[in-house]
Amino acid sequence: MKKGIRSRFGGIILLFIAFILIGFVIRTVLLGASIGAVNKGILSLAGIYLVGLFFDTVAFSYFMIPFVVFLVFVPDRFFNSRLHKWFAFTVYFITLSIFLFNGVSEFFFWQEFGVRYNFIAVDYLVYTTEVLDNIWQSYPIPLLISLILLVDLGIMYFVVKKKLLQDSLASKSRFSARLATGSMLLALPVLSYLFVTYSWAEKAQNRYNNELSKNGIYSIFAAFFNNELDYETFYISHDNNQNFRQLRELLKSENSEFRSNELTDITRTVNNMGTGKEKRYNVLFITVESLSGEFMEYRRFATTMLPYTRAPCSA
Repeated sequence: MKKGIRSRFGGIILLFIAFILIGFVIRTVLLGASIGAVNKGILSLAGIYLVGLFFDTVAFSYFMIPFVVFLVFVPDRFFNSRLHKWFAFTVYFITLSIFLFNGVSEFFFWQEFGVRYNFIAVDYLVYTTEVLDNIWQSYPIPLLISLILLVDLGIMYFVVKKKLLQDSLASKSRFSARLATGSMLLALPVLSYLFVTYSWAEKAQNRYNNELSKNGIYSIFAAFFNNELDYETFYISHDNNQNFRQLRELLKSENSEFRSNELTDITRTVNNMGTGKEKRYNVLFITVESLSGEFMEYRRFATTMLPYTRAPCSA
């Protein structure tokens, strides 16, 4: 380990250690937040952390790709320079901020949905105007950002004080050796992409145990590429036959009859003889996930400007 940290790729090893430790803290905090719903058997808890360590490693293998490429191709002349030293510490500071910010974000996302990042989080990234305004209004963002930067500064002070990067930044290496090491490191994300799936983290019967085994950064990219959200997990549902029985009761009327006794067939014959002239209403139906006070002002303005709208509504 010491030899690896002193090499040109020692910075990646230190980032990996930081990533794993932050992941451990996040997983422990989320476990504590859901302790009543988690299977607390010794083997189940061990599974959470061991599978979690695996997926943290897989996630970091993707994250390290640009770092590995940079370290392979940058020459010693620049790598050993004072300019690169400042560049390296700046990149470290930004990267650690991302790790810490992700941890804080995962906590609040877990508090709301009880899962790691999923397609809902992807929606949050797409509809940034509404979501960022909502986040700014709902959470003490300046305080959280200040705490993240304070912790980050503390970590960087420790790295500089202990001179953890000094030997690595002063190391010299041949291109062929760098290329061999870089190729081995880049093989990890390639193998992960080809063989690893999130089903490996979903072996337990307890949903919370499965979610705790996952990695948040890996989750959001998996959600982005899979583009799906399991309906049964996130929405209340009833037996389908019960739903159709209720639907048929709601649709039943004096001037109509069902054309089949099949429960799931709701085709009807409607007799409107003698009910008067057909009325062609103009109906505007508005359905949204949520509306803030600002958007409600626009809605009130819109309904006053649409005299032909008979049934405006929002859900």
